Amino acid sequence: MPSNTSRLRNGNAGCTNLLEFDNTLEILSSSNKSMRNEMLTVSNRRFRDRVNQQVQVLCQHTPGYTLNVSLRGARIVLRQHARRRFLLRLELDGQPIEVCAERVWEESLGGGNQVIGVRFLPAPEQMAALQGWMDRQAC
Repeated sequence: MPSNTSRLRNGNAGCTNLLEFDNTLEILSSSNKSMRNEMLTVSNRRFRDRVNQQVQVLCQHTPGYTLNVSLRGARIVLRQHARRRFLLRLELDGQPIEVCAERVWEESLGGGNQVIGVRFLPAPEQMAALQGWMDRQAC
């Protein structure tokens, strides 16, 4: 019976790196667990903390609101289509914050409303303001 190594090399051509990857994980598990976890972690934007709250927004002079907000972006509802990149004003606890945003996706809700997924392109001070607001919402 062939060994696991020869089975991998002679079987599926796309699996030849599987044993090497497994050996790498074995070495990393004994020496550096955080690096091992980083290798196994798949970036999934859905695991980011989100605040499911309606926040008033202003986009291209059109008022709207959020369905949820995270540090990386938001899902907003507007009565118009959004440009690819735009300035988004959010009212967080009565304090306005303006952040550059990029439309990632958009769907029609009917009645002229659009739900739009946006990614924030914040400066460090805007990121700090968003993080502070999110921390207060978690309390």
